[in-house]
Amino acid sequence: MTTKPVFRHDSSNHVLSLIPILLLAAVAVGGISWMMSGSTEPESADRVTTKPVSVSDQVETTTQDPVATKTASETDEDQGEDNFFTDVRQRTSTGLRSGEGYFSADGKRMVFQSERSPENPFYQIFVMDFEFGDVIPISPGHGKTTCAWIHPNGQRVMYASTQDDPDSLEKQKAKLELRASGKDSRYNWDYDEHYELYAFDLGSKEYTKLTDAVGYDAEGSYSPDGTRIAFASNRRAYMDGELSELEQQQFDFHQAAVMDIYIMDADGSNVTRLTEEPG
Repeated sequence: MTTKPVFRHDSSNHVLSLIPILLLAAVAVGGISWMMSGSTEPESADRVTTKPVSVSDQVETTTQDPVATKTASETDEDQGEDNFFTDVRQRTSTGLRSGEGYFSADGKRMVFQSERSPENPFYQIFVMDFEFGDVIPISPGHGKTTCAWIHPNGQRVMYASTQDDPDSLEKQKAKLELRASGKDSRYNWDYDEHYELYAFDLGSKEYTKLTDAVGYDAEGSYSPDGTRIAFASNRRAYMDGELSELEQQQFDFHQAAVMDIYIMDADGSNVTRLTEEPG
């Protein structure tokens, strides 16, 4: 009896036999795709492809930085004084203008300059007591003043003034007349050569003249221990032969061009020039 041959179904052989067919189909499909896209060559294996963007990715990439989208005014507000100061309170309201306020060493008082007299259109010096609110005049009321400083012991006030200028009253009158005409000059700080440094004793009410040189002597401040004073001056411009040709041209253009820094003892002695560069 012969045995009828039986066909055995081997699944592994069947799958292997399909591999060449699948590869051919893949190549054919790939070729069709790049031909339909208009490309002249098929995409290589190492070509960088663009990753499909999901909905969530689209939201992320299109969301703008809130800081970058702020308007100019909003950015200015963010960088305004609120970022640097808190509990801001106005301390002066009297007079046409006030400025150059500096605290005493204990923080209980403030010295400042203010235009308050109808007879004098220039700044005068005052000290304000924060506890009681009292404001007392320091300078005599005539001339120009600026840049005051309270001595660390709290007993003296130093400031710059033209109070000994023999023409101070005439200058005040001329300024008032100019204002009355409606032709007040544009703001420009006056480096009057009659400015000197003075110290006012709060107890005795006496003035002591600390400097005595032609030129703008001002911007003074005491050292922390009260024994020295630093100040600015362009006095060299009024001394024969002190300025170079270039410095003279700069001074003629603007009186602050040859300003130097000096130090001296608190009584005005031992004046020493510290700077040598124009500026």
